[in-house]
Amino acid sequence: MKGEKKSYSYSLGAVLIIAFAIIAIGAVFAVKTTVTSTKSSVSMNSESEPGGDSETGNPDDNSQEDEPGQTGTITVYYIDDEGNNLIGNPVVKTGQVGTWYEEERADIPKYTRFGEEPITKAGYFELGNKDIKFVYKYAEDEVQVTVDREGENDATRNAVNVLFNNARAITDYGVKVVTKDQNGRSVSGGTFSISKGDESLTSAIVRNGELYFGKIGIGIEGTLTYKINQTQGTSGYDPINETVEVNLVCQWDEETSKYVVRSATTPSNVASVSVNNSDDKKEIVIEVINKKVSDAYELEFIYKSGSEILNGAELRVEKSGSVIAQDIIQNGSLKITDREIFAEVTDVYTISEITGIDGYESALKDGKTANIAVTIEQDENTGDYGVTGTTNDAGITVEKDGNKIIVYIDVTKIVEPEPEPEEKYDLAMMKFVSKVDDKETEGREPVVFANKDGKFTYAKRNDIEEASNGQKVTYRLRMYNESLEDGKGKRIIEVVPEGLVYLPNDETNKKYNWRGYIVDSHGTIAYASDITKANVLITDVLVNKEIDGYNQGAVEDAKVTGEGSVSDYLDFEDVEIVYSVDETKINKEDRIIENTVTIQKSENDDNTDNDTATEKLYVKYFDLDVKKYIEKVVVKDNDGERTIDVGEQKKGKTTKIDVARSKVEHTTITVTYGLKITNVGEIEGNATQITDYIPQDFKIVDSVDWSLNGDTVTSSKLEDIVLEPGESVTINVTFEWKLSENSIGSRWNTGKITKYANPFNAVDITEDNFDKEELLVTIKTGGETYIIPVAIGVVFALIGVYALAKKKNK
Repeated sequence: MKGEKKSYSYSLGAVLIIAFAIIAIGAVFAVKTTVTSTKSSVSMNSESEPGGDSETGNPDDNSQEDEPGQTGTITVYYIDDEGNNLIGNPVVKTGQVGTWYEEERADIPKYTRFGEEPITKAGYFELGNKDIKFVYKYAEDEVQVTVDREGENDATRNAVNVLFNNARAITDYGVKVVTKDQNGRSVSGGTFSISKGDESLTSAIVRNGELYFGKIGIGIEGTLTYKINQTQGTSGYDPINETVEVNLVCQWDEETSKYVVRSATTPSNVASVSVNNSDDKKEIVIEVINKKVSDAYELEFIYKSGSEILNGAELRVEKSGSVIAQDIIQNGSLKITDREIFAEVTDVYTISEITGIDGYESALKDGKTANIAVTIEQDENTGDYGVTGTTNDAGITVEKDGNKIIVYIDVTKIVEPEPEPEEKYDLAMMKFVSKVDDKETEGREPVVFANKDGKFTYAKRNDIEEASNGQKVTYRLRMYNESLEDGKGKRIIEVVPEGLVYLPNDETNKKYNWRGYIVDSHGTIAYASDITKANVLITDVLVNKEIDGYNQGAVEDAKVTGEGSVSDYLDFEDVEIVYSVDETKINKEDRIIENTVTIQKSENDDNTDNDTATEKLYVKYFDLDVKKYIEKVVVKDNDGERTIDVGEQKKGKTTKIDVARSKVEHTTITVTYGLKITNVGEIEGNATQITDYIPQDFKIVDSVDWSLNGDTVTSSKLEDIVLEPGESVTINVTFEWKLSENSIGSRWNTGKITKYANPFNAVDITEDNFDKEELLVTIKTGGETYIIPVAIGVVFALIGVYALAKKKNK
């Protein structure tokens, strides 16, 4: 009996071993089934958003298994905020699917990252290609303005200097034009411009044989091309109609660790280019040859008082109603070369004085003009042509020197009795936005207060006035007299900021006779033939205009009675200037335009601290956002159908559908997506076209609101719906997915705003006008659900058999 009992004991151990073996086998099977389903979903997840960046992940997460040998690519772009490539062709990299990549933002001279763009972008390689985009913005320029002090009698002199401090690049090279004649002598007077591509960089007049354009930053290898054009001829020389194309080859020098430049400019009879690469003076010199004209006549205008030649007046010369020259008399005269001498003709020129010479009186004062007639006649005997000049205007004399007509503008020095010392007075400037388009602003006009020390303070609305792209903005410039003594108005100097464009044809601007100048980094001033290109605007409408001193008694009474504002007792004069807003020219992220105006300094102005005023303007932005989510899913098979409501509240959570393997071929999934368009900007607008990118194996179901275009559908249903800031609107799109063994896994659906509109033609400031959502279908085999309960049942069955056998044995 003992031996038999022992044999039953061994049988129980064997039973337990068999049971645990069955459980282990079932667990392995369940895990294998789960991994297989996961692999199916991963291998199908190759959709990516159009134009989007790669997904980021965890480099330590190796739970995804991929088929060996499968590869994917990433394409790395370096672009500016307008989509332009900054570093040649994009970089393409290949890696095994499932392996980790991490790309770092490159340093590009003169560019910084756009907004909150990350420094690195990382993720896993997937089947197909992913685009990675690093976005940059151009480093903004800073502009500083100083106005030189002038004497009281110099109120109409130019006295503004502007410094442009450009962002530094790796290596800076100065660029200058040197003009000479055929004999190597310096030539001055012509106007040249420099441009790059379609962009005009600057334009100025040659002084003393040289024109310094400024510095260019060399921070990348390659060829740079600049174009030099003569926009106004040099007096006495043939006009240079040929464009001088300057080609510069930029290379990195390993020895010096700097960029160096050499000229690759094609030689010509007009110009030559040389480069100085020395450390103490890196410079690019364009030498231009001017050919002397022998068969043309020349006009020379000279201001003189007796035998004294004078400088400083600004003269305008017109012919047939067109301005052919306007400049300040420097180096003794203003010269103009006109027509070739080949026929008998009379040319009539009209001259006018923009600003005279302080302390002198001329025949052109008070807006008067004079006519100069130049007659070309042919000698009957020799056949040669000659010129003569005449005028009937008093105070103007004309002389002939060969083919040169010299026009003398005689001025008389004003001799007055020694004036009594003029009392000091105090001018002050305030500036404020008075209108946006045709709507008057409220609360921006300054209110004047007087403190106990007799000083004046000004208060206006604290917030910043707002405008949108394309709107007209009117600024009012108010010149106060803060002294007891009567004063005289001065020149007003306006610096044009980035983001504003001067409107020359606006009636207000015409009324105040604004003149434009281009001021380079050396303070050289050139008249701007196109005033919209000017960076400094000047008006003299208030020069010498009487501005009364304030009533001291009334101001003191206001203090005593606590009346507060003394605005009614402070005299002032106003001028206005009108711009339009161009948001494409704004480089500051805060979108604030700061506009500065200055009174020209005067020795009789007792306080210069209040001569400069600024006004800020905020430019509103346009920004639409799209959110893609699953509204509902309907699963239909041969047993019927079931509806799964998802909704916007589950946005970002993967919707997973389990389908039994036996039902895959008989299952159709219908999914309805919602696309919610929200105006997250500050300007009303419309989403005029929505595009949805059809996932693999999907078919559009309800196409009433959608048009099929290959692998996308588009809708214009929302084009007439105006979204105010903060408002939203939703549009739905429904697809059908017929399942098969080869058509399961993950599907990403992407929606995008592809066209939009707003009343101000403003651009959408972000590139996030698309969104995507995932739908995941997995095969439910049943193994992981039932194998363990079955195994447990087998164990108890075997234990029961053992117990019965033992009882029977007893």
